[in-house]
Amino acid sequence: MWSSMLQQKYIQRRVRNDKEEYLVFPPTATRTLLGVRGTLDAAIDLRNRFMGYDPDLFDAHILHPGRSATGRVVAGTVTFGALGDTHLCDKFERLDVLYDLYDRFAEAGVKHVFHTGNLVTGQNSKTQSQVSVWGLDDQVEYAVNHYPQVGGITTWGIDGDDHEGWWFQREGVHFGPLLANKRNDYRWLGYVEGNVALLVGDNVLRVRLIHPGGGSAFSVSHATQKWIDRMPSENRPDLLLCGHFHKGHYLPSYGGVTAIQTGCCVDGGAWAHKQPINYHIGGWIITATLYEDYRRPDFEAKFLAYEANEWAVGNTHPVLVEV
Repeated sequence: MWSSMLQQKYIQRRVRNDKEEYLVFPPTATRTLLGVRGTLDAAIDLRNRFMGYDPDLFDAHILHPGRSATGRVVAGTVTFGALGDTHLCDKFERLDVLYDLYDRFAEAGVKHVFHTGNLVTGQNSKTQSQVSVWGLDDQVEYAVNHYPQVGGITTWGIDGDDHEGWWFQREGVHFGPLLANKRNDYRWLGYVEGNVALLVGDNVLRVRLIHPGGGSAFSVSHATQKWIDRMPSENRPDLLLCGHFHKGHYLPSYGGVTAIQTGCCVDGGAWAHKQPINYHIGGWIITATLYEDYRRPDFEAKFLAYEANEWAVGNTHPVLVEV
């Protein structure tokens, strides 16, 4: 196998120094030789016997899980929480889940929680039957009083383009800054997208929060994959946290990015039941390990799952009929 890969006609250049020796191939050879679709140059490390992207371009992201570069020095670890689509002020909100998640975040030593949007449910003509609190000011006040507040934990969040984003579409007013002005444990990162650089030792973990649009695809990972595809390779984060789809899903590596769909804290109402759409209720505890001499961090992610309310819509309890 190795001998076939080393055919001279595929070699783009050879790198050799005191620490490393590897061969670099163009993207077409990446597909031909390694059987992996790619847009970046690939490299074969002749000394440590692993395959990866060209370290000059992408710092030797390993294509084969379980085979790591030798001599990696841990720069530090960080543990944080992630959730989204809590939909406060919805008749089907799950405050019980939300409060329990923050208790478990605190138990895990989490200091930062990332919220991927739709913190409140907003209002428009399509959802008015499910809204329990009306008006922007009242929903802000409800979030101030009911969103979990745990000492030592800061929540970083974005606004979606829907739900709380409807106020921005109609009146040009963002929800997030209004909440942040009244809660010093909540920080607003932006509209639809927000970026965070977590300093771990002397290294930085790049985290991006997004709240896309559109409906759920047949493949749960499809939306996050397409979102990563549209990102310029030089501007991709280490970790992508994705809301909106009410799914809890972990994508270990795609295009050099680890992607997590953050789930939800709301039961499905009439609209969801008509689709039908399966809600994944819960949130995540994520631990990242960064290395001093290695580009890609390692992630351990645990989804904290909760049962949905089977009778969330209308009078759907079974009626006992004697026969």
